[in-house]
Amino acid sequence: MSVAVVTGAGRGIGRATALALADSGFAVGLVARTHEELLITADEVAARGAPAAVAVGDVTCEGSVRGAIAILEESLGDIDVLVNNAGTMRAIGPVWQVDPLDWRTDVQTSLIGAFLCSREVIPRMIGRGRGRIVNVVSYAAVRPSPYQSAYGAAKAGLVSLTEDLAASLSPHGLSAFAVAPGFTDTAMTRSLVGSAAARRWMPELAIREPVSAQQSTRLITWLATGSGDELSGRLLHPLDDVEALLDQVERVRALDLYVPRIRRLD
Repeated sequence: MSVAVVTGAGRGIGRATALALADSGFAVGLVARTHEELLITADEVAARGAPAAVAVGDVTCEGSVRGAIAILEESLGDIDVLVNNAGTMRAIGPVWQVDPLDWRTDVQTSLIGAFLCSREVIPRMIGRGRGRIVNVVSYAAVRPSPYQSAYGAAKAGLVSLTEDLAASLSPHGLSAFAVAPGFTDTAMTRSLVGSAAARRWMPELAIREPVSAQQSTRLITWLATGSGDELSGRLLHPLDDVEALLDQVERVRALDLYVPRIRRLD
């Protein structure tokens, strides 16, 4: 049985992803900072007949990541898939007004966390000649996000890291992908919409129609199973017709599509 590890697995997209992976036959390792939330997710995974293991960990701390991955490998075995989902969105407002600690936390959780977790599992994936990494990003990475600059900067960095990983891991038989879920109905987005900062700086969120987490989990699971390996390095959205992309994968590569690029006037 293949093993997948999901960070930020205690709730939201992380929990939904863990359950989708369990439904697809994966044993699932769960990482988050809150033990009680992890236990709830683990129970739901087990109810689907899949093995589950939990590891409380802070993805921004190298020692904590190393310890969490060791626990999950001991419990479930070799890790075949890593889903870097952990993220925060605390710094809301203009750059010159947000708390530097909040800004730093957003970047560390999404970007540094994905780096540390990837760095921990990749050497053993290379040794086995197989493995996939799915990074949960956002379209805030590729368009102006004036009032969530830390989140946008972190996700932009993560999109770039995904491409770098895909290029460096390809000779070893590994793949990496970026998935932008869209505005999803999660505890984080509900807290954001209800915050005073969002009401002041991003009032449009209150009337924005969220998408379901299941739209994203279908894509993440599809990538985890290896169905989309030829799209390694690409930034994908749940509404993309990925089967059509596979049919035109040579054109996607030739035109450098589904990646952020500078387009210059001829």
